[in-house]
Amino acid sequence: MGGSGNHLMAVLANFRLHEIERELARQGHGDPMQTLREQAAALIRAGGNLTREQTAAHLGVTTRHLSRLEHAGRITRCPQLGRAVMYASRDVLRVTSATRKER
Repeated sequence: MGGSGNHLMAVLANFRLHEIERELARQGHGDPMQTLREQAAALIRAGGNLTREQTAAHLGVTTRHLSRLEHAGRITRCPQLGRAVMYASRDVLRVTSATRKER
């Protein structure tokens, strides 16, 4: 039973892993982008600052595109935060309300 027992244990472990993944997806933990969008929405409602990843997820763009928006002057970083890249919720809302062509 040594070989077949190990195979059975592997099958059961794989089945359990899929059950856990399904449960996490059902609870909303399956999509990291969705989690970032939810975090961004909560921070915007509270008037807080968003990270680069949260801002990009909220705008539906990549972090590279967000950097391009910054270099074009369409969005600015929060000043005096050292190396941390954060964006004010008011700026994110302003960019969000712009038409796609303006972004």
